[in-house]
This record gives sequence, C-alpha cells and structure tokens, in this order.
Amino acid sequence: MRCFFCGKEMEQGEDYCQGCGAELKLGSGNDIIVAPVDLAGDIYGKDSAETPIVKTEPVSSASVNDPGVLYGKMPETGSDNAKYLQGWSWGGFVFSWLWAFCNGLSFWGILTLLLSPLCLSVIPALVLGAKGRELAWKTGRTVSLEKFRDIQKKWDAAALIFLFFIIGIVLIAVLAEVLGANRG
Repeated sequence: MRCFFCGKEMEQGEDYCQGCGAELKLGSGNDIIVAPVDLAGDIYGKDSAETPIVKTEPVSSASVNDPGVLYGKMPETGSDNAKYLQGWSWGGFVFSWLWAFCNGLSFWGILTLLLSPLCLSVIPALVLGAKGRELAWKTGRTVSLEKFRDIQKKWDAAALIFLFFIIGIVLIAVLAEVLGANRG
C-alpha cells in the first residue's frame, strides 16, 4: 500500500505514513479518511478544540492504489489521471474569470478581468482552457480526482451549451441580415 500524499510504501496496518505523517483509517465500504493534520486544517478548518475536521470521501479502488489522486498531488506522468488533468477545459476557456475564481485561481480571474477592457482576455482564456484543469487540481480544493472530474464535467457541459447558444444566435442574426439584404 502507498501513501496517498507522498507515494511512500506503507506496511499493511500502519495508521500513519512514516514519510509525511498522513493518517490513514479505513471506514465502511470504500470510505477512506486520509489527511495530514496541517492539510486537513487548511482544507476543512478546525473545530473549537483545534483538532482537524476530516471528512470521508468515497473513492474507487483504482484511486486508492494511485498515489497523488487526492488533495492536489499530480498523478504519475502518462497515467489516465494525468492525461485527464492535461486535457482541454471548456469551462476554463468559455467562463474564464468566473471559472478561475470558483476553482481557486484568483490570479487568473483578476488577470482576465483586467485584460477585458483591452480585448486581451482571450490570452488568459486560452491558458485556462489549455492548463486550467491542472492548475485547478493543484490548488488542492477538491478531495478526490473523481469529485474533481464531476465538477469539471458540469463546467464543460455548461460552457458548451452556452457556446452553442451564442453561435446559434449569431448564425440566426447573420441569416436574418442576409435575407433582409436580399429583399431590400
């Protein structure tokens, strides 16, 4: 078994990783509780007794054996998970500033807004389309890669629907103009 955070080999039955101090507890079914104390505090906050609040997240058996699929750690190069994170993000491209803020990429959101009056917001939009998934995953705001994929699928679907809607409106306007010009 490997640690989810640092990838170090762990003996069966160990409660803590000797490499990074991550705590590992198995719950019922596929629920897994994993979090180093400082990371758990950063992500979920602390309760009044200053102990980390750790939530369970169901993960597949494939995710359990792949170190780096939790809390923003990059999966091994060439794996399906790494290829997914390096793929195009329609949500990042179409909704660039909004998507950036919602995915913890405030710098890119502010940059996009600042460049909008200069008609240069397409540059950060292209970056967020090409590298957005990877950048958003590295923020560590999502507990598991499966949950991250679900969130990004919704962003991508909304972006494509919006894009096709806008293209449809433009085509209708052009068609109306062409037909109106032919009549007049």
